[in-house]
Amino acid sequence: MDPQAHLQRTEEQVSTVVPAWRLLVAALAAGAIVGCTKAVAPAAPLAQPVQLREAAAPPVKWNAFAETLLRRADAEHRLVLLALEAGDCVHCRRMDRLTYRSPRVERLVAARFLAAKADLDARPDLEARYGGASPIVIVLRPDGVELAKHVGFMSAEELEALLLQASSATGSL
Repeated sequence: MDPQAHLQRTEEQVSTVVPAWRLLVAALAAGAIVGCTKAVAPAAPLAQPVQLREAAAPPVKWNAFAETLLRRADAEHRLVLLALEAGDCVHCRRMDRLTYRSPRVERLVAARFLAAKADLDARPDLEARYGGASPIVIVLRPDGVELAKHVGFMSAEELEALLLQASSATGSL
């Protein structure tokens, strides 16, 4: 086939496909696709895409784990929530996406705890003290005494129960 004829044929095909595609999009937006019983109003656009909103406002304010955090917890009369993770831990990422993003967990941690995260690969001292499996969630008093510990994935409900139990066991700090 002559290259010029092929180009003209391709342009004709594109000119018929593009309008059909636009009609399909318009029909989808109006809810007029086969199987729909009524037209559906388009959803209001998000003020900000979900991923950006989550990244801009993380549910739990994480600190680095250090002695200064324990002193700060003592001064503020709070407990310490320590999350130990490893870089290749699938369950750690699941907890980041699901557990720590729960509004109830967020409120509870903000009210009663200072939250700290540490990478077990970078902190062999913590790995030796608390174990090498991850994720590990530990609740500490400001003097470093362990009140509660859980190894493995926790749902938001399970974490909330652990945090409530640990904070009620101490009474007021």
